Amino acid sequence: MERDQTVALAVGCVSLLGISLCVLTSLGAYSHLRDREASGGPVFIPVPGADPTGPAPTLPPSVPPGTPVPPGTPIPPATPPTPLPPPPNSGVRIVGAVTQVSPGAPVAVGQRCDFRIDAMQGALNCRAQVFCGGVILYGAGTTGYFPCSMGSARAVGRDDETTATDGDAAFAIDTDGRRFTVRDDGQGSHGAYTLEARVDRVE
Repeated sequence: MERDQTVALAVGCVSLLGISLCVLTSLGAYSHLRDREASGGPVFIPVPGADPTGPAPTLPPSVPPGTPVPPGTPIPPATPPTPLPPPPNSGVRIVGAVTQVSPGAPVAVGQRCDFRIDAMQGALNCRAQVFCGGVILYGAGTTGYFPCSMGSARAVGRDDETTATDGDAAFAIDTDGRRFTVRDDGQGSHGAYTLEARVDRVE
């Protein structure tokens, strides 16, 4: 009987010792978390069975919403906007030759014409810079926009206004009819003239 009482007392002491150790460990961990959060450093949470010499998992300190960013903090660059996709038909190349000119025209009959018509966005959905004989006849600088219908190896459209009205010559093209024309008034860079040309090839 005395032996049994002794064993029971020993077991009770061991149990009380284990509870005391658990309480002390919990209090120590809680105090550690409070101190780390107050100092602004990362919070280390011990993992049972983990290598005590290795890196411990961390949680970033909580940052209240609306906290101002300190001066000098690097800010990642903004994501650039996604560019608009090109139009379905990006453009065509026109190759031809001058067939008829009025007196005072800057080019002569028979001279080669080689230029592009590019598809654009908006109501004036085509732009051309028309070269014949190495001379730009339409679309110099930021001009050369006009409404047109464009498809594969096809362009039909016109700009009926001359320099006095919109700052550049008048231009009309009809690749279905295999021809184009350019004309301008006395305020144009080449003076008043008219020109007709044939379209030999559309690429």
